[in-house]
Amino acid sequence: MPAETIDGEALRYAVIGASGDARLRSMLAAADVTEVVASARWEASHGTVQGYAVTVAFCVEDLATLDASPATRDLLEHGFAVTVAAAPTRALTALRTRWNGRGIAPLETYREAARTSVEVSLDEAVCRYRAARGEHPEGLAGLRVEEAGDGVHMSTVEPVERRARQPIEAALAALLGRPATVRWNVR
Repeated sequence: MPAETIDGEALRYAVIGASGDARLRSMLAAADVTEVVASARWEASHGTVQGYAVTVAFCVEDLATLDASPATRDLLEHGFAVTVAAAPTRALTALRTRWNGRGIAPLETYREAARTSVEVSLDEAVCRYRAARGEHPEGLAGLRVEEAGDGVHMSTVEPVERRARQPIEAALAALLGRPATVRWNVR
């Protein structure tokens, strides 16, 4: 029997509507559910249950905020778990997050500050991610990041010490939603 399909956009809207947290609703308003895939199937007392893995893509600043706030991540996971499990034959088995290729550009309006999203490069996203988390920009001078197959090439104008590379590579893994083989060089 094939797995039931779940519409990612409808799922995102349902989580927004059910959430009582204003920050999470704001983050999800600009996010994309990029993937909802059947990941496992098992027998339960009430019948067969289909598990689903969901991937949500956020702008770089919201992803950094989410990664820095375990409580917000818990609310996100709870919201998707409850929404997917609205049918007794479905369950959430994994919730993955990644970057959606955008960043926040603040706009000053008459009554309040609004947000819009703009395309940003991967190297700019690494810098924005670290800045949004309040991390020091050590090792980011002239940073260039290029994806190359299953790896990533990072280059800087000055050598970056091994201990300074780790937070940069962690930011990259959070943005891509997966670890990547990283090659460093100086230009």
